[in-house]
Amino acid sequence: METVENSSHPTESKQTLTGLKTGLSPTEFEQLIEKEVFTWVEKDEQQGVLLMAWCQLVQAKQEQAEEGFTPKEISDAMNRLYGPAKPWPKKDSEDIPKEVRLLWNRLEKLWEKKKTGLEQSLSKHGYMVNPTIGPNNQGSGGRGKTNRYWIRAEPISDEDAAKIVSYKAPEGGLSYICEDIEDAGWLSRIFTKGYKMEGWRRWMFIATFITYSIFNINQLLVSTLRHD
Repeated sequence: METVENSSHPTESKQTLTGLKTGLSPTEFEQLIEKEVFTWVEKDEQQGVLLMAWCQLVQAKQEQAEEGFTPKEISDAMNRLYGPAKPWPKKDSEDIPKEVRLLWNRLEKLWEKKKTGLEQSLSKHGYMVNPTIGPNNQGSGGRGKTNRYWIRAEPISDEDAAKIVSYKAPEGGLSYICEDIEDAGWLSRIFTKGYKMEGWRRWMFIATFITYSIFNINQLLVSTLRHD
């Protein structure tokens, strides 16, 4: 009797299982994350570019999304984004694993600031998941051993899902996604996409803003003329 072995990559079967548990495939998760990153003020900083590099790697190598990507793969993806005029790391840097590890640590800190907003944004699309980031620490000394860096949408319990504040505004209403801005006023939150304004609310805001601006300009001109 001939035995036929399963030729599927172990990572692929694990990823399929994760997708079944969360209802979110690696590429769908990547697309939602990429959409969010474009709204971040840090998107052009190195940790933001690193996250976009991860998005490109998931698009090209979906089967590796669960296992993660090597420092060399990440470095190559970042260089494709930066282009030859701005190599990363610098040409004189020979320790790519170290450079990737240090930059990934910065990305992890940024991720913690953004995580609540990411959870809320994902929940608005119907996915109650835990967006998790981390490396598979396999050491760097042995042959064939290297860290792999990953970002996953992990399944969560119903109890944890209930803790995610998710509010779907009615059509024409306001919705708010948590941002990491400290002591932000209402105007700051609006300009950082904290609120979504549609219909008459948007036009009311525009009219109020223009009126307020004209009033302040007028006051400034009057004050200047009086001093002259």
